[in-house]
Amino acid sequence: MYGTTRELSQRLIREFHPDEQIFIIPWTKQNVLDVVKNKDMKIETAGKILKLLAEREEYEIYVEGIGEEAVESMSELADHIDIWKELKVSLTIGELQTATKLIDQLISICDMVLTETDQETLEKMRGLSTPA
Repeated sequence: MYGTTRELSQRLIREFHPDEQIFIIPWTKQNVLDVVKNKDMKIETAGKILKLLAEREEYEIYVEGIGEEAVESMSELADHIDIWKELKVSLTIGELQTATKLIDQLISICDMVLTETDQETLEKMRGLSTPA
C-alpha cells in the first residue's frame, strides 16, 4: 500500500475487518534517507523511491520483501525514472511475436526450475495481487 496516512487508514478500514490482525512496516521518506548509502540524496528522491517500491507487484513484495537492499537498488534508479517513463518503444508485429515466444520459453524454464512448494507459494502470491 502506498499513500498518505489518511488514504491508507481509509483503505485499511475498507479492506480489513476491524478485529483482523495485520502486520505493517511503514516506510517514510526519512527511513529511505537513513538507509541509502548516498547521504547527499534529496527528500524528493526519497519520495520517488517510495513510489517506485509501491509500483512493484504485490506477490513480488511478499516474496522478496522490501528491505535495505531493495531500497538501495531503487535509489540507484530513482534519478533516472522520469527519463524512463518518457521513453517510447515501438516494435513490428514480427518483433513482438519473437519477444512473446522468448518470454514464453523463459516462463517454461522458470516453471521447470521451481519446486512444487515454490509454485504453490507463487500461485498464492498471485492470488493476493489485486489492482489497487
